[in-house]
Amino acid sequence: MILEQQKQADVLSLGTDESIEMSIDMSNVKLLMEMFSRNIYSDAIGSTVRETVSNALDSSRSAGSNEPVIVTFKVKSTGGYEFTVEDFGLGLDEDDINKIISKYLKSTKRQDSTSLGMWGLGFKSPLAYSSSFTFRCRKDGIERTYMMYEGEEINSIDLLNESPTDKPNGVKVIVPVSYGDRNDFMIKIREQLAYFDNVYFDVQIENPSYNYGRSEYTPKTISNDFVIHRSEEFQWSELSSDKSLHMCLDNVYYPIDFEKLGISRINVSVALKFGLSDGIFPTINRESIRYTPEAKLTILSKLEKVADYFTEKYNESITDADDLQQVIDYYRQKERNITLEEKTFDVKELIKHSSISEKSPKMKGVKFLNLERLSKDVNDLFSEYKVDFVYVNNRMTSTNTRISYSDIKRFKFYKHSETLKGNKKLYIRDIIPNSSRIIKKEKSLSLQAFGNAWGKEGYYQILKLEKYPKEQWRDVIKEFQYLRDTFINPMQNIDDVVVPQDWLDARKKKRAYVSVGGVKKLKAAGEVNCKIAESLLRYNDGRNCKFTADKFKVEDFHKYTGFTIYTEHDKALDLDPLYGMSKYLKLRLLTFSPREMNTIEDLEIHNLINYNEFMKGKNMPFRRIATSYVISELSTKYSSVFSNMGGIKMLSKSLGEKLETLYEYKTKYHKSGYSFNGEGYKAIAKVAEEYNLFDESIYYIYKEIKEFLESHYFINTISERLQRYSTVGGWMDIMRDMFKYHKIRMDYTNYKLNGVPLWEPKKEEELNN
Repeated sequence: MILEQQKQADVLSLGTDESIEMSIDMSNVKLLMEMFSRNIYSDAIGSTVRETVSNALDSSRSAGSNEPVIVTFKVKSTGGYEFTVEDFGLGLDEDDINKIISKYLKSTKRQDSTSLGMWGLGFKSPLAYSSSFTFRCRKDGIERTYMMYEGEEINSIDLLNESPTDKPNGVKVIVPVSYGDRNDFMIKIREQLAYFDNVYFDVQIENPSYNYGRSEYTPKTISNDFVIHRSEEFQWSELSSDKSLHMCLDNVYYPIDFEKLGISRINVSVALKFGLSDGIFPTINRESIRYTPEAKLTILSKLEKVADYFTEKYNESITDADDLQQVIDYYRQKERNITLEEKTFDVKELIKHSSISEKSPKMKGVKFLNLERLSKDVNDLFSEYKVDFVYVNNRMTSTNTRISYSDIKRFKFYKHSETLKGNKKLYIRDIIPNSSRIIKKEKSLSLQAFGNAWGKEGYYQILKLEKYPKEQWRDVIKEFQYLRDTFINPMQNIDDVVVPQDWLDARKKKRAYVSVGGVKKLKAAGEVNCKIAESLLRYNDGRNCKFTADKFKVEDFHKYTGFTIYTEHDKALDLDPLYGMSKYLKLRLLTFSPREMNTIEDLEIHNLINYNEFMKGKNMPFRRIATSYVISELSTKYSSVFSNMGGIKMLSKSLGEKLETLYEYKTKYHKSGYSFNGEGYKAIAKVAEEYNLFDESIYYIYKEIKEFLESHYFINTISERLQRYSTVGGWMDIMRDMFKYHKIRMDYTNYKLNGVPLWEPKKEEELNN
C-alpha cells in the first residue's frame, strides 16, 4: 500500500530557534520487538489468520499466480492442532529472510497500490499467539525450513533444513495451536477470510462447542462451496457470521465502529466495499481502520449510496392494495424485507440513512384518511360492534367484548342482529368452526361524543378530525366506513341461516338416545338427559370439573343420600366452584337442557334443588359450607392456637375441646389447597353472613371462640414464638402464667395453694394399695 503522506502542521515557535529531533532508543530495541510481535495485537488469533493469509494472497498476486492459497486447520497425531497457510507466489530465499523477514518495519509493499501491507509486521504476527512457529520457503529450486521464535534477548530466526526441490516457488507458514483454542481458530478463520478470493479451505475440528457470544454452534468444517455476492458498492459472503453492517478494505473484513461514526448499529449483514485508493487506512496492527474525519465522511457517503440502493429495491416491492389487511400489516410490522439472490434482508435500519424516501402502500378508494394513524388503532374500525358469542370446544359462550384485529386475522367471524337461541343456536354451533366469533352491532357512531370515560365514542375522537381541514371531514368519515365494511360485509349473516328440516328430524331422533360411558343407550320412559360434574383429567384454565353426558331415572332421584344441585347447561360455570366441596358434603352437580329443566322443576323431590334456590341458603349443605368456611378462616388466622390444641386443653379442658370441635367440623366439610378454587366458599359465606345462614349446631361455638381469641390475641402470638424456641414444659409454664395474669379460667389442676398444687395425680404404687 502506498503510505499516506501526513501534512506537516504549522508550529508556533516560542523563545529559541533551537529544536531537538526525537529518535528511538536503540538500547531498548528488545522492548520494541516485543511490542511489535505480541503487544501490538489485541486479537492474537484473528490477527494470525488475517496477516498470514493476506501475505500469501499478496505474494500470489505479485507473482501472477492463479493457484489458490491453501488454508489448513486440522488435529495432529500428538493431540494439538496445526494452522497452516501455503501460497504458490514469489517464495523466499536466504537473502529475503536476512534483508526483509528478519527486519521489523521493513516492507516491500509501501509503493505497491495493489497490496494492503506496508509495515513489515504481518509475517511476524504468529508470535502474538505462539512463542514460535515454522515456515517453509521455496524459491529457485531450493526449499528451506525456518523457525521464528522469541529469544531471551531478541526474537530470532533459525534455519532448520535446506534441500533441493522441484516444487514451485511459495511459502508455507505452520502455527501450532492448542486443543482448547480450536473453536476460536475456526471462528476467526470464518470471520477474517469470509471475503477472500482464491482461498481453498481444508479445515475440520473435533467436538465443536456452542459459541455463546454468537448464539450458534461452531461449525465442524468449512465447505468451499460458499458464494461471495459482490456489487459495486457492497457485498456479502455466505461464510460471514457478522449480523451487522461491516466493511471490507480490499476484501479484508473489518467491523464498523458505529459509535465513532456517530450512528446507531445497523443490523444488516452486508459489507461496504472500499478499495486501497478510497482514502481508508488501517491501524498499524490492521485490526481496525483509522476513523479520521476524512474516513468518516467516506464511510458515511458509501453508506448513503448502499442505503439508496436498498431503499429503491424496497420501494419497488410496494404497490397499492385492494386488501386493507395488507396495508395495516405494513404499518404494524417492524420489518422492511427485501430479497436479493435468495437472501432476505430487513432494511428498516438502512432506510434511515437513505436520501430516498420510503414508499408506503395506498389503499384503493382511500384518498384523505391517514392509514398509518388508523393502523395503530385499528380496533377503532369495529367500535360500533361487539363480540356477542364465542364458540370454543363445542361451547357457545355469551360475551360482551370488543372486536380485536388480531382475532379477525386468526378466527372465523359471523354477524347477526336477531336473538340467537333454541334449535338455531344449536344448529349454528354444529356448522361453524371451532374458535369462531359472532358479532352484533350495538350502536352507531355520531360525529362527536363528550363526557365518555373511554374518550372514543365519536368520529371526531376516533379519526382525530382536528388534524384534517373541516371540508374533508365528510370524506374522511366515508372512507373510514368504507374500510370498516371491507371487514364486516364479507362476514356471513347468520340471521339468514335457516335450520334444515332433516337436521331437526335427526336431532329429534338423536335425543331418544344418550351417551353413557361412550355407549349409546336408548332413553327409557321416565328418564332425563343431563350432564354430571366429574374430575378433570388435566388442568383447564382454572376450572374444577368437567360435565359429561349421562341420564337418570326420575324415580331414582329421591334414593340419592345427598343433595343434587342442578342448573341449565349454559350456566354450568355457576356449579363449577361447588365441585371441590361436593364430595365432602355429598353434593351431586347436574346440568339440564331447557326442556329437561321444565321436567325437573315440575317434580317435588326433597333432595333435588335448583342452584338459585340453593344459594338462598335455606338448606343444610349451604349452611355447612358457609360455617366450615368461616371456621377455616378462623383457624388460619389463629393457626398457632389450633396447632397447639392439646397443650391448651391441658390448661383448660373446656377451651381445648371447643377448639377441637371446630377443627373437626372444618376438616369434615371444608376443602382447601393450591389446586382448589375457593371462590365458591367465599360467595356462599357472603350470602350466609348477610342473612345469618349458618349451622347453628356449632356456629355459637365459633362465635364464642372467635370473640375469645380476638380479646386475647397474645395466646396466638406466644404460641407461635414459644413453639419455635421453647420446650413443651417451658411453653406450658409461660402460658399458664399468662392465663393467670389475664384472669382466664383454667382447670383447678393448674393452681397452687401455698406453693403446693391443689391436685396432683397419685403415684402408681399408691393406686395399687
